Amino acid sequence: MTTEDYRFVPNVLRVKAGSPFILALYNAGREDHEFVSPVLAYGTEKSGETMTLDTAAPGLLKPGRSLRFQVSAPPGTYLYSCRRKGHANMTGTLIIE
Repeated sequence: MTTEDYRFVPNVLRVKAGSPFILALYNAGREDHEFVSPVLAYGTEKSGETMTLDTAAPGLLKPGRSLRFQVSAPPGTYLYSCRRKGHANMTGTLIIE
């Protein structure tokens, strides 16, 4: 997945349930972005840029940097967003089915 200025590409992700998966995020934009989602509250391991996984205190992904998460979450629909000021419409959906 890529962050561009004010959007996630793609903004809908579908993955199969039953085993951990890798969620990779790259900031191709010119501004800092956040990746905030309740899916991060489940078993995650991260690599790349240091980032807080607590959804109440998200970290930043700087331009040109990337993150990789190994996620193990139950089936469901999880919203994700960037909560930076002025980025209110920067949202997406992760569907684990």
